[in-house]
Amino acid sequence: MQIRSPKNVKEIQKLVGKLTAMSKFIPKLAEKIGLIIRLLKKRNKFEWSQECDELFAQLKQFMVAPPVLQKPIHGQNIMVYLSISEEVISLILVQEADKEQKHVYFGSRTFWDAKKRYQIIEKVMLAMIFTARRTRAYF
Repeated sequence: MQIRSPKNVKEIQKLVGKLTAMSKFIPKLAEKIGLIIRLLKKRNKFEWSQECDELFAQLKQFMVAPPVLQKPIHGQNIMVYLSISEEVISLILVQEADKEQKHVYFGSRTFWDAKKRYQIIEKVMLAMIFTARRTRAYF
């Protein structure tokens, strides 16, 4: 909670690197930090807006109490939830235990350039391929 807001592009790069390293534990990370990543792509002056500050506060709050991932139970069904937006694919693997869904794995990927212009069916297929590659160890 005591991390200060980034003041320049180099500090944003460090922040994004740290968040990316923890992406396995943060659901929909790519979607959450999309605004911050766009700051890296801008060629002109660095501007940390009020929206960025609110997003940063939400990320800090989330990091204080992140969801706990469970070890998958061998022999039980695993369910896959996919979320596909204009810019991001997100997935979560869950297992039911004691009539409650336990998180097993999170993953997300950002669309860049031409992939942003894919039709929805192409994005769904890309999400399926992404899911199959990322979750191979669980099946």
